[in-house]
Amino acid sequence: MRPFRFGCGLFVDNRADLVEAARRAESLGYSVGLIADHYLGLLSPLMALQCVADATEKLRVGTFVIANDYRHPVELAKQFATLDLLSDGRAEVGIGSGYNQSEYDSIGLRYDPAGVRVERLGEAVQIIRRLLDGEKLTFEGKHYQVKDYEPFPRPVQERVPILVGGGGRKVLSIAAEQADIIGFAASGAGFGGDPFRSGTWAATVEKLGWIREAAGDRFDSLEFNSYSSLCPHQITDDPMKVATEYLDRVRERRPDLSITAEELLDSPHVFVGSVDFLVEKFKRMRSELGISYFMLFDPDTLAPVVERLAGG
Repeated sequence: MRPFRFGCGLFVDNRADLVEAARRAESLGYSVGLIADHYLGLLSPLMALQCVADATEKLRVGTFVIANDYRHPVELAKQFATLDLLSDGRAEVGIGSGYNQSEYDSIGLRYDPAGVRVERLGEAVQIIRRLLDGEKLTFEGKHYQVKDYEPFPRPVQERVPILVGGGGRKVLSIAAEQADIIGFAASGAGFGGDPFRSGTWAATVEKLGWIREAAGDRFDSLEFNSYSSLCPHQITDDPMKVATEYLDRVRERRPDLSITAEELLDSPHVFVGSVDFLVEKFKRMRSELGISYFMLFDPDTLAPVVERLAGG
């Protein structure tokens, strides 16, 4: 079994808070400091991650996740190779197809159908992987063309890990074939457009089946990740009350919501309960689903859980 790893979201908007949060995360036992990629309201991720690396000693630095459509994959490969070099081998790539239409609209970028964006992501991951591995690259794809490109600089790590996240079969198959880490997302793809249904334990078991089929002999080498996207994570002695009240609020907007409070609390995307409950839930997720890497949105909310499990 893989040891537990915890990634910490560093979603702040100034240097002082970023440095403080990164050092706090490192002191609590987090493995990775993570920054998302949004034009609206967040720092530019790669530059901010270099600040995180400079402020810490061992904390790995990664994106969760960078939007492929915002940059050419050769540029992304160069930026991550540079980050790995300047952080002494601590970079991790997290990449997705891009999903936030309001950001596309704000910068005048065409928002293609999901299938096109995912297809483009598949080509981009191939390019990034090969360049980070030091390959002189010629690539002729439907969306990207690269000719005799010699990558520079070379990363410190022999293999910079790549995480690809998603909730639909197509993107998870790409991840299974090409990524090192697969991030489970509670998206509506393939589940009637319902992210809550996509985020159930049963749905995650189904997704694992898709991944196993696509990965073949690679399956045992993959690391699996999840994050708490369906309900804000918190430590509480009354998780049923939290879940029930949360669903009541959601049903004010979505009266057709069918998930129960019990299903919500069981979801691999919901981290709500006592410290002992969450410790046991994370252990169950690792033993039954293979998920050993968890992304949390701040360093402190689940700190007692991280301190008990990190690295174990």
